[in-house]
Amino acid sequence: MRQAVSVRRSQCARLMFAILAAVLPSSIVRAQGGPPAPSVVVAAPLEQRITIWDEFIGRFEAVERVEIRPRVTGFIAEIHFTDGAIVHKGDKLFTIDPRPYEIALDSAKADVARVKAQVRQAELDYGRAQEIVKSSAMTVRELDQRKATLDVDRALQLSAEAALHNAELNLGSRLFALCPYEPTGRAPVFKGRTQPGTTPSRG
Repeated sequence: MRQAVSVRRSQCARLMFAILAAVLPSSIVRAQGGPPAPSVVVAAPLEQRITIWDEFIGRFEAVERVEIRPRVTGFIAEIHFTDGAIVHKGDKLFTIDPRPYEIALDSAKADVARVKAQVRQAELDYGRAQEIVKSSAMTVRELDQRKATLDVDRALQLSAEAALHNAELNLGSRLFALCPYEPTGRAPVFKGRTQPGTTPSRG
């Protein structure tokens, strides 16, 4: 009887050992945290038009630079366009205050009149001197002095007339700054500002 119980216990022990041997490896693997099976996402390809673009940091610069400078110096009296307006070649942009040049023109006219009077007087004096020299009442030296005075007065008349012509030019088109090209932009000067002039020269 005792022998039969011992045999049964031995068989049960063997069965338990076989079950543990089959189950233990998978349990150990799960306990060690093995990697899970990877997930794969599958999508169908898309076909469409795309625009290739990029961003750049740049600086715009005008093709031509124009410096507008009047031929005379003076205060800006009028601005004939608004900021941002489109102007064309020959358009009037600025007007210089004409009052100082009107005074200069009147002064030049007075100088011409004064010098002309001096020339007429010198011509009369020289004509009388020529007659007096014939009668020996005046020396030739005094006659030459009268002639020199007449020449000087005539030269002064030419100079005064040139100054008058320049004053007329200053009061005319030189008081206006005209557009030389086709620019568009902001006025670099403002009304009431003194605008320096420049003297034109032949290149």
